Amino acid sequence: ALIAVGALVSVTGTLNSIMLAAPRLLFAMAEQGQLPRFLCATHPRFHTPHAAILISAAVMLGLALSGTFLSAVTISTIIRLIAYAATCAALPVLRRQEGVAPATFTAPAGTLVSIAALGLCAWLFASSTWSEARLVLLAAALGLVLYGAFSARTGRHDARRARP
Repeated sequence: ALIAVGALVSVTGTLNSIMLAAPRLLFAMAEQGQLPRFLCATHPRFHTPHAAILISAAVMLGLALSGTFLSAVTISTIIRLIAYAATCAALPVLRRQEGVAPATFTAPAGTLVSIAALGLCAWLFASSTWSEARLVLLAAALGLVLYGAFSARTGRHDARRARP
């Protein structure tokens, strides 16, 4: 019972953080010109990104109603694994980047740890079912297509050019 309560608290926290972070991510991408501008509209009274919140909530509701709780948890885990893997893969690349101020903290054996973590992510990803992995890959592909289409339309292909 204690493990079940711990798992429930963990999953609830994860899903709540996703629900809070997703609209802010849409808002930030729209603010940077990477998504349509209407997503960065803020409510006049509450100053919240209401358009991004409504779209995120509608998409999440549709996903929640279209599957089971177990599939939603698995998909959420796969998405987090992809984010963790991207972070681990970025570490060696960013450490070798020239023309950047030195890091204020450097983890010992960071490259070795990131490679080991990438292997662990790949092992965990391999244990997911094909149907759930397919849904995540389709969502990622759709996101890349939307991002690419909007970037091509606004002429913003390189993120480094977008910075002031």
